[in-house]
Amino acid sequence: MSEFEKKLTDLNYRVLMLHLSCQITSKDEERLKYLLTSVIAEGKMELLDTPLKLFRQLEKLNCIGPKNLPGLQFLQRLFGLIGREELGAEIANFVVNQQVEAANKD
Repeated sequence: MSEFEKKLTDLNYRVLMLHLSCQITSKDEERLKYLLTSVIAEGKMELLDTPLKLFRQLEKLNCIGPKNLPGLQFLQRLFGLIGREELGAEIANFVVNQQVEAANKD
């Protein structure tokens, strides 16, 4: 994968995360944080006051990322668990697109 392709993948991932963060309500965020209590330490969780900060912390913990498709499927499942299946579907579409692009490069 060329450097340009890596940057494009990263940009597409960041656009997805930004879009998702705009769709998350405060109630959704509270539910996500509850589900993630075994992943993110309580003291750290208190500092994550926006969905983007929550996503960034998950990235730092290598739970999600532009090339971490299993991690994105984990996030998709979390959205399903809080009743936001439509957001999970957007992640699923991103994952499928990444898999198709990877297959086309082989």
